[in-house]
Amino acid sequence: MVYSAQLDSYENCNEVLEKYIDIKVSASQVWRVANVYGEEVGKTISEEIVLTPCKKEEVIYGMADGSMIFTRRRDGRK
Repeated sequence: MVYSAQLDSYENCNEVLEKYIDIKVSASQVWRVANVYGEEVGKTISEEIVLTPCKKEEVIYGMADGSMIFTRRRDGRK
């Protein structure tokens, strides 16, 4: 139930659960179960992530998915 809840909306995952494992649950029940397990997982994850600073000589690459930034001119050259 929790796995299906994180894949789609709560309203849609109850349809998936009924179709594949033949159980009927409401969207609010899916939400309650996902919320309980989410809180438990949250307790096991460290709250503070410490990143080391980058050095000046390091190169950092970034990627933006779906940003629609044009990287070529209209004539096809970079």
